[in-house]
Amino acid sequence: MSLGKKNYDTRLNRIYYTNMSIHKFVSRNFSVEVDFKKVFEYLKSVNKGKNPSQKIKLAAILMKAVAITYAYTAPDGTQPYRRLSGYPPLFPWQQSFESKTIDISLMLVREFNGNKNQTLNYRFKAVDNESILDLSKQLFEIQTVDENQVPQFQFLKKLTKLPLFLFYLIFQLTKIPSIRAISTAPTSISILNEYEGEFFGEHINVFSLGKINQENYIANLNWTVDHRLGFGVHFGPFLNHIKGLLEAPNLFLDEKID
Repeated sequence: MSLGKKNYDTRLNRIYYTNMSIHKFVSRNFSVEVDFKKVFEYLKSVNKGKNPSQKIKLAAILMKAVAITYAYTAPDGTQPYRRLSGYPPLFPWQQSFESKTIDISLMLVREFNGNKNQTLNYRFKAVDNESILDLSKQLFEIQTVDENQVPQFQFLKKLTKLPLFLFYLIFQLTKIPSIRAISTAPTSISILNEYEGEFFGEHINVFSLGKINQENYIANLNWTVDHRLGFGVHFGPFLNHIKGLLEAPNLFLDEKID
């Protein structure tokens, strides 16, 4: 996957690009059209009259749909997509490494280190076990609170102060799946159209939502996945499962929202 034109305008971006250069992977790209009409009908009904801190976010719904698809249990008792939420083996004779929880990083833009438009990935843990309301509240908080109150942002600040050769060595260590599971969420999601395709190299699964047509609410959901985690027999049904949830959100939007 192309890294595009390097732009070292911040030290944090330098870290991102170094990480991507180390974690290039064998990728396969997929895209599916999704009708978001029912999702927006839901958002309109539950968010009416509420202040921003109480509103359900589209990003939270998308994260939840992806996470519960990873965790889906088939009628035969197997979880056919769970391995796709993990990491490929370091050596050919090893099996893929599955992290204990389904973690997803959401790409967002906020002020950070004096840069008003810094692109950041925030890691949400055990997304399949979180309610959409709680995910939305977390998202609101990390976009509005002071950056010094967010532990993940504090860690990034410390990382940017390290010598370049040192964090290069650290990223080399994260090629080991068990270490990478601690340092990076395997999945990244972006609904920021203007940043589509950027800062994705360190993630095994990358989802980006194309621009939503305001007349028919249809958009492309794009997915890039490391091919070492599965085959076509997994990829197509997995993406269609997410599409089915988003087009019939009553299947998982059953939480009571006061």
